[in-house]
Amino acid sequence: YWLGYGSRDWALDPQFAWRIFPGGGILHPALLVDGRAAGAWRIKRRRKHIDVSLEPFEALSSQVQPGLEAEVADLAHFLGAEASLNVEAQ
Repeated sequence: YWLGYGSRDWALDPQFAWRIFPGGGILHPALLVDGRAAGAWRIKRRRKHIDVSLEPFEALSSQVQPGLEAEVADLAHFLGAEASLNVEAQ
């Protein structure tokens, strides 16, 4: 999705690009809403629990929350763990 394009502006606001592409070949996971990057996320895994932290670029619509929770639940199911979601203030 991100690799191989000369410009990613169609899917990622340039002012937030460094949060997904900090440099050195690193690529952070992105939250996509309607095909556009809306935030970066990370996961911390402990034995049977995962903590998912989301750093939205801007305030998220309340309509995004159910889908976000469903994705975290799917990730937890896939990893065989319990999960918690923390949406950080922007």
